[in-house]
Amino acid sequence: MAPRPVHDELLLGGRWLPLTRSIIFVDQEAEEFVETWMAWRGAVIMRDTGCVPVVSRIGGTLEDALAAMLPLATAVPSKCLVMPTANGWSAFVENDWMGTEVQLTPWALAANGLRTVAVSEAPHTYSARTDRGWWGERKVTAYVPSLEHPDEPDGGTVGVRTTESGRWEVAVPPTPLPFPDPTDHTARRIRDRFTHGHLLEVAEWFGLRPTDPGFYTPGGEAFLIERTDPRDPSWHELTLEQAYGIDRPVFP
Repeated sequence: MAPRPVHDELLLGGRWLPLTRSIIFVDQEAEEFVETWMAWRGAVIMRDTGCVPVVSRIGGTLEDALAAMLPLATAVPSKCLVMPTANGWSAFVENDWMGTEVQLTPWALAANGLRTVAVSEAPHTYSARTDRGWWGERKVTAYVPSLEHPDEPDGGTVGVRTTESGRWEVAVPPTPLPFPDPTDHTARRIRDRFTHGHLLEVAEWFGLRPTDPGFYTPGGEAFLIERTDPRDPSWHELTLEQAYGIDRPVFP
């Protein structure tokens, strides 16, 4: 098994990728957000399956909380971790093997009155020869409630990502954005047009420090939400190494 590379600029050196590939921050205290989640997604799960998700408290460090999310799940996430942060927002991740979904969730939360920021960063490790690894990305997706159109929040995505061809591309957000866009369109390499520093700059504008372990669980406690409905036999569970692409999954 190849050793997992270290990425010093990422949260915890990237050793919890892909679980920490994307983190969603919500402008609401953690305990209140758990109630919001249960009234929103929990109610849908109850309606569709007849089973109510269970909420428990987790004590310990940030890594203790992340460890409670294993194994990672294919198809449908089975767990959601909600963490208090030092600025009073909530941070949450799901145990989806591809990382937390950030396309629809921030928009939906903002449409319900909550400022929401999704920070995504992962190195480009995909190899066509081995068909393992991940496409790189460095993005911030943020939505805020709109005063004029409450059902249509303001926001969008800034950053860069790789496509399936392996080429980098720059996000083209709507204008105007309700937050600064430091994208440097003059940089020669596309990947350098939105750097790690740019990502931190946008996050800091919202008072967030996504790569600082000390920003999370300041009181040493987090909340774990677990689905209790039966899992489909065709869905699988993966280790971090399998999901990251170091170990190849073996499915029955």
